[in-house]
Amino acid sequence: MNKKIVIIRTKAGHKYAERIAEKINSFGTECCGVVCWKELDNFLAQQKCTPEKTLLHYRSTGPKIITPKAYELERKGYQLINPAKVLDRTGDKFHSYEWAHQHKIVLPLTKKGTRNKIKYYINKFAFPRFILKPTNSIGGGAFCFLSSLNDPKIDYKLSQIPGEEIIFQKFVEYAKIYRVIVIGNKILDQAVFYDEPNSSRWKVSVCINPEMKLDKNPDPKLLSYAKHLADIFESEIAFIDIYETKDGYVLSEINTACNLALHEHKSGYSISEDIAKYLISKLNKKV
Repeated sequence: MNKKIVIIRTKAGHKYAERIAEKINSFGTECCGVVCWKELDNFLAQQKCTPEKTLLHYRSTGPKIITPKAYELERKGYQLINPAKVLDRTGDKFHSYEWAHQHKIVLPLTKKGTRNKIKYYINKFAFPRFILKPTNSIGGGAFCFLSSLNDPKIDYKLSQIPGEEIIFQKFVEYAKIYRVIVIGNKILDQAVFYDEPNSSRWKVSVCINPEMKLDKNPDPKLLSYAKHLADIFESEIAFIDIYETKDGYVLSEINTACNLALHEHKSGYSISEDIAKYLISKLNKKV
């Protein structure tokens, strides 16, 4: 029985998924397809990808359709990486906050609600500065806004954020933001990245950001914190964004489906190869 790997992607997110697939095939294991989540059922049937011989690598998540479907596939016997419970915890950013908070991870106060409820929170907590953002990562941070008490553009900002509910979060005063990649129990200490805000740029990114930098000597405390977060969330493949503040490190968010081509270019490290090797190792353990 030939075992195989299928990679599930977003509608637009095919390039890095295909890079992982190429690595898998180069190691002599079959990655039989990179398929959009909408087409997954038909693909599995056409390719005769039965649960006992197929591993599904999810690079897509969403609380309304994608994650419930992932749970359904697990019930049928498919092995998922990341598991559906991890997609659930990381795909919904408020659920991420709740999960971390329940496990005593210190985070800035975060609330979720309709636009009217958000206005109530703004007045109730009276933070000098706060963040407004969607419940799900979308647009590479394009819909994440910094605001303040008596902001004349508050209604405009709220109107720009997609979805019925919005996240309100106390602004984190940070010196840097890092991305630490954890695959299985391995921290990729040769592929840690950061960026720094300045007076004209409050929102910086360690995702698709040409200005991010490689940290050639990452702080062991940062790496340990990232590994602890991966353990708390029970993630197997995670790209963890972490703020550096005057009081220590603070979780920003955990991602499971980013394009890491720029990270590979800046570091000279093949992250996709490590992902491929990990998937193959898990596939080989299937009964």
